[in-house]
Amino acid sequence: TASATRAMTRTSPIRISSRTESQQLSRNPPEITMKSLARKSLARKIIAGGPGRPTRFHTERGERIPLQEFRHLPAATFHKIVTMMNGRRKENPWWPLSVIPIIENHLDSHKDVIEFGSGGSTIWLAGRANRVVSMEDNLEWHSKVTSRLIALGYTNAEVRHSTGADYYNLDFVRGKSFDLAVIDGSYRWKCIESVQPLMKSGGIIY
Repeated sequence: TASATRAMTRTSPIRISSRTESQQLSRNPPEITMKSLARKSLARKIIAGGPGRPTRFHTERGERIPLQEFRHLPAATFHKIVTMMNGRRKENPWWPLSVIPIIENHLDSHKDVIEFGSGGSTIWLAGRANRVVSMEDNLEWHSKVTSRLIALGYTNAEVRHSTGADYYNLDFVRGKSFDLAVIDGSYRWKCIESVQPLMKSGGIIY
């Protein structure tokens, strides 16, 4: 039942709200140029990692990341350096390192997963679950992830390209239920509302 579903709160630089950041150039003073806006945007990304947090050391809710999470910093730094050197990152989820083993322990070959926002996590999940359905609203990214799944021989994962209300409209899975829902794409609160009735008892919404 939905009431028995466990919801995991992110305590790391992973966005979970549906808030988006928009800027209209017409509202900017005339002296602000595209270059200056780009520099500010880059600086903002370096400091915060995204529009939903004050800094990379805060959650989407504005709470400071617990000190115990910093024990993963050396491993995360090493992974980033290796990625920059070889030009290719491992196909792992962009989740807090402390969360990955929790999700991994929850999954097995009988568990079904729905995901909003595809990527390395889709491939990682496909290797650990019975079935993965991933919603993606970026057509180019949809093609890349789908091609990668095919290249790796995964037949238990489907990436669906949907935009607008179709992104969180789950009528196509009516009658099915899920053991894990990963909300890491667009319309996040809408996705949570849509998927909650479809969660199995003991399931996780992350």
